[in-house]
Amino acid sequence: MSELARALLRDLARASEHLLDEGFASRANSTASASGVRGPLGSTLRLSETLQRTVPRALVELERLPATDRETVVCVREPRRATPSRRPYDYAEHAGALAPVVWESRLPELELPTAHLAWLLHGTNLLLERLAWHRVMFERSHAEAVRFREGTAFGAEELARLDENRAALEDADRAAVELRSRLHRHAAVPLRPSPRLPYPFPNAASWRTLRPALRALADPSVSLPTLVADLHHPEAAGVDLAYLYQRWCGWKLVQALEQLGVRPTTDPIPPLLLAGAIEFRSPTHAVTLLCEPRLASRKRSLLGLFVTHGEASPDLVLISRSEAGHRVYVLDPTLSRSPEIHREKAKYLDVLSVHRSVVVAGVHFPSTGPDRAWAAAPIQGRACQSADWRGTHGVVPMDPLGFEEGALRGWLGDLLGGG
Repeated sequence: MSELARALLRDLARASEHLLDEGFASRANSTASASGVRGPLGSTLRLSETLQRTVPRALVELERLPATDRETVVCVREPRRATPSRRPYDYAEHAGALAPVVWESRLPELELPTAHLAWLLHGTNLLLERLAWHRVMFERSHAEAVRFREGTAFGAEELARLDENRAALEDADRAAVELRSRLHRHAAVPLRPSPRLPYPFPNAASWRTLRPALRALADPSVSLPTLVADLHHPEAAGVDLAYLYQRWCGWKLVQALEQLGVRPTTDPIPPLLLAGAIEFRSPTHAVTLLCEPRLASRKRSLLGLFVTHGEASPDLVLISRSEAGHRVYVLDPTLSRSPEIHREKAKYLDVLSVHRSVVVAGVHFPSTGPDRAWAAAPIQGRACQSADWRGTHGVVPMDPLGFEEGALRGWLGDLLGGG
């Protein structure tokens, strides 16, 4: 794995484990085999499959460990492994003497050990909590993700994938609820979850499998090395690094705005993960960060942003409103270090339109293009590199291996200062 990939994944994990989810990221090699959903969501779904497959086997193996020494007395008609009955009416006269016709046999009560069931219940509850954690993120981001992607050709496939992941999450949740009910049915007494490792711990294969699975559910950081390898597969089947870099740049924008006194009023993680709008406020400014707006001429505008022809999808769009005016900046991250690629980001000056009233030479214009359309690239530097003296396009140095905050803060300072 490249140092750049390590830096991206490290910073995203520190911000929020959710940002390591695959989201709508494309695979670096679409022909390579992929093991289902990737990232934390994929890890949780695989742990769910492990518990669904293994806990039933563990219960079967647990039947070999009787929980108590209690026995049940049953009546039998054969003296084999039995003692004569102590009830008078279980005897009959035979050859002038009384002989038993019913014997008593003692069978052990095979209650499953409560401590073992309590530990399994603890693991199932951990799984349900983890699934709920993912479900909350889906609920927070689903409506915005649909709004930002519907009505575009390239958004349909992404929304289909989102629905598949959501269905898989709901299926896993239902199965975990049923598994919890099954554990309660197996218990002879009311069952309470316990994180204490049961003793003696069974040496069966299913129990050896469950132990690391429950440890991963209790402490998600245990799975972080696996998540990193999962997201960036050595055979190029991992998530496209360009997508992770875009998400990283979005997070740096959030941090830089906070440092400039413009604080988010909404949770920034769902929009960074699955697209949407992040609202910021300060005493003098209202700023909106649009993450991955999918725009099409046949689609309604998104917060005043639209295109008149075809489709367009800038990565990050900042809209600032203050007494100084209404300003719109586009920042489109790219891993390329090519100046030609950086200059191509200027296309958004002509492609995008913004609903805002402007008067030029006495002529009223109901809409204009963005004020700036810049690239963000992993190049070293403490200052932005403008491609023209007006500053309408250029490149902001944003290198995860040695990030200098000054360049980005200077670029945002123009947005907030009206320059």
